Amino acid sequence: MLKTLRREVEDLLNRPISSAVIVAPNILALYEEDLVDAFEWIGLKYIDVAYINGVIYETHAAYAGYGFGLCANYTDPEVCHHEELAMDRDRVLSVLFTNSALFVGNDVLANAYWLWEPQHRVKLNFSLGYDNPLGMDEYHYFKSIGENLRANILNWPKDMRPNKVLLQGECASKQNFKQILNISLLDLIKDLWDNVYMNDTIFVNSKGAAEFAKRMLWDRSHNGTWSPHRPKPPVEQSVELK
Repeated sequence: MLKTLRREVEDLLNRPISSAVIVAPNILALYEEDLVDAFEWIGLKYIDVAYINGVIYETHAAYAGYGFGLCANYTDPEVCHHEELAMDRDRVLSVLFTNSALFVGNDVLANAYWLWEPQHRVKLNFSLGYDNPLGMDEYHYFKSIGENLRANILNWPKDMRPNKVLLQGECASKQNFKQILNISLLDLIKDLWDNVYMNDTIFVNSKGAAEFAKRMLWDRSHNGTWSPHRPKPPVEQSVELK
């Protein structure tokens, strides 16, 4: 897959590609070393965004790609770090909808680099892509999508529900998907359509990944280890679910 994608990009740009940043969904047992091995296999340099602990997930990239969680003056590392430290935590519903899969994550971000997305708050379903591989009738197909969108929100108190919805993927802007999104979430998320971000669902993750790579060039403390100026990952407070 990576070889094919690399060849397509090289044909488009009319020049060879020697390195790349990769973004992946939060799939159980997908480790950074697997991605590094795949890059090495095809002779491509793996760009490691060291401040992100492991794989750059789709939610990381979408958050950055939509312009959230990034300091304004990235050419001044000290100012940038202090700005990131002062950022408020965001509660985000990350929705990736493609021809082959539906991913829904109910997440907490301290900034674009720090994501809390544990497996129990993630739903990744390869039977609910827009291609509808199981051939479900339309009613049950969209009912299942709606249930997946709501599932990780229902058991949380209102003050812990998402305040942003980040749409990603080539099918996330389709009208029938937006309709089921509205039906499913309108009663759960306050001012829903003021907080749905969907102006660039196809390329937003690529833009976010590019932001991470660009900012690394200016950060003098980047040496493949944790920067002392970066905040620690957010720790979710324990709550009693009823």
